[in-house]
Amino acid sequence: MKYLKGILPLLTCLVLSGFSSSYGQGYRIEVEMKGLSGDTLVLGEYFTTRMIPRDTIQLDRQG
Repeated sequence: MKYLKGILPLLTCLVLSGFSSSYGQGYRIEVEMKGLSGDTLVLGEYFTTRMIPRDTIQLDRQG
């Protein structure tokens, strides 16, 4: 029982720190596409034969 009392707070801290570190992670993606200024790009991924959109980007005047 003493072993359980010592390990339980440690496991709780590890689990909570794992959850907090998984949130707030982001990416900075820079794209330059000549000839597409002002257009919208769709960011996504392929799952089997389907494309699943995840986000969109509005290109500025410089593309």
